[in-house]
Amino acid sequence: MREKIFQKGMVIENDTYYKAIESRYDIYLEDCREVNNNIYISTCPEYTGSLTVAFMLKDLKNVTLDFGNATLVLHGRIAPFILDNCENVKIINLKVDYDRPFYTQAHVYECNSKRIKIHIDEGFDYRVENGYLYAVSETWEKNLNKNDCLLWLYDRTGRKEYPIILALFGPEIFPKENPPLPIGQILLEEEGEYLVLNG
Repeated sequence: MREKIFQKGMVIENDTYYKAIESRYDIYLEDCREVNNNIYISTCPEYTGSLTVAFMLKDLKNVTLDFGNATLVLHGRIAPFILDNCENVKIINLKVDYDRPFYTQAHVYECNSKRIKIHIDEGFDYRVENGYLYAVSETWEKNLNKNDCLLWLYDRTGRKEYPIILALFGPEIFPKENPPLPIGQILLEEEGEYLVLNG
């Protein structure tokens, strides 16, 4: 098996061991490939859209991608790897992270049946506009008034349990059909650096 130093953007070839020498690789949308909806995703079989993928590994044999414990930082809605019709392909010694996670994390400062007062944590950029809450990054944004959002409150001390809530944020919401739980509507107020969720 041949050995090559891994470089971002290189063509991956059969019968080759690739060794990464950097500790971090930033992957941007322009570094990726768009894949049509013919790809089957076992964890989401109903998915029919296209995917942006960092590494599209197709029809390969006897390949090892050894990232040497490097971190791949994906900037945008990017799937890290797709393997299609491959044999004996290994991807080892790496961590995958995103510039902005697709969830939003916050600390709860007040919680009762009518309102929840939160402070959204650093690294989870957002904006409020006309009563709507948007999760934002440098490459995408999502208005949280469509489909459903899972609110999962928990007490770090473990003394209290909270129910899991499905909800959408804003004065007009668009739930998806047949949700697994009823979807609540949450109206927002800004109180300085805090957000108040009224349900």
